[in-house]
Amino acid sequence: MTFLSRFLLLTFLITSSVQAEDSLGQVTILSKNARAGHLLMTSEIKFDLPDGEYELRALDSDLKLSAQIFNHKLYVFLSVPWAARTEKRFEIVRKSPSPENEFHYREQDGNLEFLCGKRPVLTYNVTIDEPPTGANSLYRKSGYLHPVYSPAGHVLTDDFPADHYHQHGIFSAWVKTTIGTQEFDFWNQAKSEGTVLHERLRKRFTGSLTAGFDAELNHIRDPEKSPRTVLKETWEMRLHPHARYNIWELRTQQENVSNEVVTLNQYHYGGFAFRGRSDWLGTFEQSGCEMRTDHEESRESGNHTPARWVVISGPVDRVEGKSTARSGLVIMSHPENLRSPQKVRLHPNKPYFCFCPVVDEEFVIHSGDSLNSKYLVITFDGEISEKNLQEIWQEYSSSIEITPLKRIDE
Repeated sequence: MTFLSRFLLLTFLITSSVQAEDSLGQVTILSKNARAGHLLMTSEIKFDLPDGEYELRALDSDLKLSAQIFNHKLYVFLSVPWAARTEKRFEIVRKSPSPENEFHYREQDGNLEFLCGKRPVLTYNVTIDEPPTGANSLYRKSGYLHPVYSPAGHVLTDDFPADHYHQHGIFSAWVKTTIGTQEFDFWNQAKSEGTVLHERLRKRFTGSLTAGFDAELNHIRDPEKSPRTVLKETWEMRLHPHARYNIWELRTQQENVSNEVVTLNQYHYGGFAFRGRSDWLGTFEQSGCEMRTDHEESRESGNHTPARWVVISGPVDRVEGKSTARSGLVIMSHPENLRSPQKVRLHPNKPYFCFCPVVDEEFVIHSGDSLNSKYLVITFDGEISEKNLQEIWQEYSSSIEITPLKRIDE
């Protein structure tokens, strides 16, 4: 054996040994649809690895993907486009923690504010907010998102709007609800029939690729006379890194913890809702605010129609009464949601809409059963292109198969 051959062999053995020591196992990633890299790739499979930062190294190329594990769930950042029906095999390697996480959170007046770098993204309201002076105290509220920001820092949501004190940023509640034989309204709080309030934070975390929180909310009947939790709701919020947009997913589970049947009766609004900023109040001619869905171009034609997503936008800067800039928000309803594509309520002159799966018929939740939902929220400045909407929808609506193959140390 020549000196060069011995040198190459020794180099190979050393390199292989280092790789074997660094490797924590292998995974395959399969996507049936093409992906442009707008969203993190993740799956429901749990990984027996500690929380932290990792790197996926392709076995057949020099491709390296940044990854993060939280609560045994793997999140992968796609740095290059992914062709349809492509399967790749990777080695998992632990990375040193980044000196600064892209996402982080801080507590502000008891609430949880998430930031991307120095830019605020959203605030989850943990503490109970009191209504404006003179308003009914029944409107007190917690367990919702506000403020919600555009990437440029414009606030897109409203809180305790004068025309509807019970609407708050991004929130969820049901209107016409039967529990046993009695009817309750959890949306219109002034009736004193029901309300939805934050209960506790289960988890909060940050990282280089994603950050988020898990929270419990209570849907409470008879909040003044004899408060009892009927639906216990969990929120799981996860942020996605993006160069142009603020993006996060919110997963909700509403479990019937009562001993009675809960019926979400047929009604024309209620569910997962958004309330926009106060200067978007009025028709498009009055405020410049517009709403559309993936199939309909106006709030009039889109009201109570099935929609994969809703886009709302409006002016955020005005000089001498004229708009100089626009920002907006998109909410996408996952295809696995109840009665997808869910019908939407688009208000004719208020900056408010909701995904309402009971527009046409009731839905029953038996004791111990749950209603699970998933929504993706995107905020933007200027306009969001149809191309980007379609690409993001394709990534959000299509499943990713991430399969652990083996652990090297097993």
